[in-house]
Amino acid sequence: MRTITNDYRDAQILNLGSGGERGPYLVTQTGVSPNDPLPKERMFVLRPDGRWVDFNAYACQGKPEALGEIVFSTTAEVMETFAKLFKAIRDGRIQTLEE
Repeated sequence: MRTITNDYRDAQILNLGSGGERGPYLVTQTGVSPNDPLPKERMFVLRPDGRWVDFNAYACQGKPEALGEIVFSTTAEVMETFAKLFKAIRDGRIQTLEE
């Protein structure tokens, strides 16, 4: 099992637009939380605030508005967030993860 990272190359950017529309975008990564005492592979999503969260925490809420918290409007927003996460790695800070 692989631990999730803040590297954009380990994530998938999914275009949720329909009919040729661009966006919104969902950023996902499958792996194990670096803080998990009992490693279990899960799907994580990156929120626009730079926090990785367990996708199931949002999916099981049954509220469409909750999904608005985990999507990006543009790919530029996605790349800006990854740039901030990369800087955190360079500065010696670990990624932020919420479960």
